[in-house]
Amino acid sequence: LQATHSVSDTAHWAIPGLVMQGRHPGSGRGSTLSRLTAIRSEGCGTFVCLQAEVPPQDGSTVLGGVAVEPLPGLEPYASDAAAAAPESPLKFAHFGIRDMHPADDVAALRSLVYELARRVRTGEVHYVHC
Repeated sequence: LQATHSVSDTAHWAIPGLVMQGRHPGSGRGSTLSRLTAIRSEGCGTFVCLQAEVPPQDGSTVLGGVAVEPLPGLEPYASDAAAAAPESPLKFAHFGIRDMHPADDVAALRSLVYELARRVRTGEVHYVHC
């Protein structure tokens, strides 16, 4: 699986070429821009945040979930994502789930999954993070 699914030490393909998952792009050591450049170079144009503790990126479509007090240290990354591939379309979606908890509303979570699946079928390549 390493050869077909690994992108970096913090991201991998859940569905190769369609859905990548990993950590919050602004967290960890090193450059946020370099992490986002690697993700964007794989074709990801839609970033889906599942963290309730992270405010939605500017321009996000909020697809449900909850919001709680933001965690320090998880900075917005929208400008770095745009700079990483300025010629490529960029979208953000947000569905807040409390850290280490299940989603508060299963029906809303189901709607999120259906919406993301619809988007993937139209050609969007997603990076999903918590």
